[in-house]
This record gives sequence, structure tokens and C-alpha cells, in this order.
Amino acid sequence: GIIVMSALAACLFLGGWQIPWVDAPLNPDGTVVYGWFTVAQVGVMLLKTTIMVFIFQQIRWTFPRFRYDQLMRLGWVYMLPLSIANLAITALVMYLLR
Repeated sequence: GIIVMSALAACLFLGGWQIPWVDAPLNPDGTVVYGWFTVAQVGVMLLKTTIMVFIFQQIRWTFPRFRYDQLMRLGWVYMLPLSIANLAITALVMYLLR
């Protein structure tokens, strides 16, 4: 799952198989030259995917895992009152600035 998500993130956010700051070599008739450039593009995609896997792993190893009851408590006891207060303050500011 991490590899698939990393490849998807590399395609969507890191330019996919495109090599940064390098234009594709062209034949005299204007078509793209395939061969070693395609191999380099595959290598760049694998490198970007590997970097994203490393980032995902670093995040998973760095932050602690919460139990289900801890997440529920965080949501209901802390986040819900903060979100209601945020909504009330935003409504008050919008009313006063109207």
C-alpha cells in the first residue's frame, strides 16, 4: 500500500516520470527520441517513488500511534469544542464586519 501511494504521490505532486529541468531529446523531424532517455525516466520515477516511501516511513516511525479510545477522546473532548468555538467566533466576526 505504501508503494502504491508513493507512486501515486510521485505522479500527482512530483511530476511523475519527467526529469526536472531536462527537455526530451528530439529527432530532426520533431519526434521524441526513445531509448536511454526512457530508461532514465523510469529511473527518475523509481527514485521519486523511493523518496516518497522514505518520507512515509519517517512519518510512521516518528509519530506515535494512538489507540482508538485516545482518538475518540481527542475528537470529542478537545476538537469538537474548539471547532464550535471557531464557528462562533467566525460568525461573530462576519456579523460585525458586515
